[in-house]
Amino acid sequence: ADHRADAVTGAVLAESAAAASAHLVRINPRVGSEDDVAVRSQAAAKLAGEARTRAQSLRP
Repeated sequence: ADHRADAVTGAVLAESAAAASAHLVRINPRVGSEDDVAVRSQAAAKLAGEARTRAQSLRP
């Protein structure tokens, strides 16, 4: 059961990483200033938090 939960968690995190990457490219396809980096960092942190919450909710 633990292996299945770990596999589900890994899949969710991989999916979330791909979504975060796509989202960051949509925000701004190039990094041109410190503001761009800050926006990307905030978006990535938000998506990572959502991924953690979702992964924890799937664990038995």
